[in-house]
Amino acid sequence: MQRLFPDLVGKVIPVLRDSQIKFKKPTTDTIHAIATISDEETETFKTGLDKKGRAMIGVDVELRDESEVVVCIGRFTWFVQVLNV
Repeated sequence: MQRLFPDLVGKVIPVLRDSQIKFKKPTTDTIHAIATISDEETETFKTGLDKKGRAMIGVDVELRDESEVVVCIGRFTWFVQVLNV
């Protein structure tokens, strides 16, 4: 979330509401994660956060090994609320 929305750091509280994970292949290599959010979902999230001070957003994540083989996929749904400071 911090990488995708750096302007919200310190201004919101994100809470993981749901996660779904599928393991594809075992690996002993170093892995890295690639997070994506659709443009439509990003717009809906920003609009909800601006209007209501809270919103939900789904983040799709792929874990890949050094050979770029997908070893795990997941979807993480976050509830995010603006801090009242």
